[in-house]
Amino acid sequence: VTKIEALSKRVDKLKGSVTTEEATKTALILPFFQALGYDVFNPLEFTPEFIADVGIKKGEKVDYAIMDNNEPTILIECKPVNEQLTNHDSQLFRYYGTSSSKFGILTNGIEYRFFTDLEQPNKMDTKPFLVYNLLELKDHQIKEIFKFTKENFNVENISSSAYELKYVNLIKNYLKEQMESPSDDFVKYILNNVYDGVKTKTVIDRFNSTVKHTLNVMINERVTDKLNAALNTSGESKVKIKEEVLDAVQEKEETKRKD
Repeated sequence: VTKIEALSKRVDKLKGSVTTEEATKTALILPFFQALGYDVFNPLEFTPEFIADVGIKKGEKVDYAIMDNNEPTILIECKPVNEQLTNHDSQLFRYYGTSSSKFGILTNGIEYRFFTDLEQPNKMDTKPFLVYNLLELKDHQIKEIFKFTKENFNVENISSSAYELKYVNLIKNYLKEQMESPSDDFVKYILNNVYDGVKTKTVIDRFNSTVKHTLNVMINERVTDKLNAALNTSGESKVKIKEEVLDAVQEKEETKRKD
């Protein structure tokens, strides 16, 4: 965990001075896999320019492959740090089907997208089962990253949790989108359960802001309830919580001044 947190700070510091794919690999991506315990300078373990022949195309290469007993277990496709990963998984998709690898990773050194074959064996899913941003890491994401360390890597263990992870992330993203901008279908679904009148387009438009407001009120209420529950613990805990809040505010202000 400490290594990943340190790497997060390093990436934040260097991202503005890295401009090419090669620089991204050297400065950001290789240190990440080093932090996971892999010997990135041992081609028998961490192979650069791994050849993955695709159909009639020979000599196609994926940026890196993590090896086990001379067989690839994880394929890694890299992009420059300043490039979005959207629509860049087609190469990885092609490579995946030609190798024995169980996992594929698409990354620009900041965002990491993990793929496997949950929907159809030996065919990489179009949606990743794990996505995270090194600059915005959550505790539960660090726990999942920990499974990919050299010491803890186990295909069966990761595969067993990948299905739930994938759909938890997709559901979360969908609900986040609805909180920010509810779709007509989502509003209509809500109205089907609370509104007896005809759900015309005019009615749906009128309730759009109400649904958005209600979702955000619910989230705020749950956060407040959890905070109140924490503050109702012992006096020592109250002091600790207040100190943590003050430290966080102070750190944020110092960061603003530095910027």
